[in-house]
Amino acid sequence: FRDSTPLSSTKAPVWGFFHKVTFWVYILYSASTQKRYIGQTSDIAARLFKHNSGVNKSTKAGVPWQLLARLTLETRAEAMKFERKLKKLKSHKKQDEFILKHGFVMQEVIGPEK
Repeated sequence: FRDSTPLSSTKAPVWGFFHKVTFWVYILYSASTQKRYIGQTSDIAARLFKHNSGVNKSTKAGVPWQLLARLTLETRAEAMKFERKLKKLKSHKKQDEFILKHGFVMQEVIGPEK
């Protein structure tokens, strides 16, 4: 990257009622549109459900969405930074290189993306 800003944050982790809150950057894939969607959240299961329910205008056309990759981070600021960097990479090849470099967990995807 040309941006030399470190991706790690010096902020303390966020704590919920009894547990540490984890944040994720995620990449979804739609076999019907052959497109990807990049986002960040503190509840990846609920977010995926919302994308697949057709509530979100930006992902409604691609239902059903599959989780392609995810990365766990300690702070929302860190997740937002990764999300921005990923969204700036317009080609799937460059996104794939980024997710491999930064240790994203890959998911099994059914369809052309595999």
